[in-house]
Amino acid sequence: MDEEYEALQRQCITFMMEDPRAIRRALDILWVARALERIGDHAKNICEYVIYMVLGKDIRHLSIEDVEQQLAAARAARTGSGG
Repeated sequence: MDEEYEALQRQCITFMMEDPRAIRRALDILWVARALERIGDHAKNICEYVIYMVLGKDIRHLSIEDVEQQLAAARAARTGSGG
């Protein structure tokens, strides 16, 4: 989400410089994109909190590959122990 937001921000700035009459529209698009980016951040935080509550694992500073490995290991441990 962050990369997409930054790319859209650059595009809007370019668009505004090329056509100053479009500044209001570009700013509206930027506000919407910012809101969506924040929604993505909040969703990620909720997911991290749920994983912590269910598995007791803090995944906030891990790469996606490490998160997937930890979740797979936790899933294997739960099914391997009969529960």
